[in-house]
Amino acid sequence: MNSRLAARLIDNNTATYWIARYSTEPTDYPQHWITVDMGAVSKVNGFIVHQKEGDRKIKELQVQVSKDNSSWETLGSYPLNNIDLLKQYIDLPQQKEFRYFKLVPQSGHDSQKQPGLAEVGAFRME
Repeated sequence: MNSRLAARLIDNNTATYWIARYSTEPTDYPQHWITVDMGAVSKVNGFIVHQKEGDRKIKELQVQVSKDNSSWETLGSYPLNNIDLLKQYIDLPQQKEFRYFKLVPQSGHDSQKQPGLAEVGAFRME
C-alpha cells in the first residue's frame, strides 16, 4: 500500500505525509502540484503548513486559488523553513474567497526531486 497519498495532507496527523510521484523515475521541481477542495467557497486569510519529518522539505511554495477548479489565480510564492513538523503560517496580504487551493512546490531544501509535506490547512481570521 502506498502510504504517501495526497489524502495524508488533510488527515490531521503529522506522522503521515504526502510525497509527489515517489518512484524510480521521479519528476523534478516545479513539476509537482496538489489541489485541495475545501468543499465550499470560503473566506481565507492564510495557510498552515507542516513540513514532513526528515528529507524532501519544500523551500519555496507557490499558492494558487480557484472557485471552479479551472481558472486559477496565483497568490505568490512563499518561503518555508527547514523544520520538522512544526506549524508554519503563510499569511495572505488580504482575505481571499475560493474553494480550491493548489500548492506548487518550486524548490526544495535538499537534493531530493520529489517534495513532501505532512499537513496543510487554511485559516480565517474572525
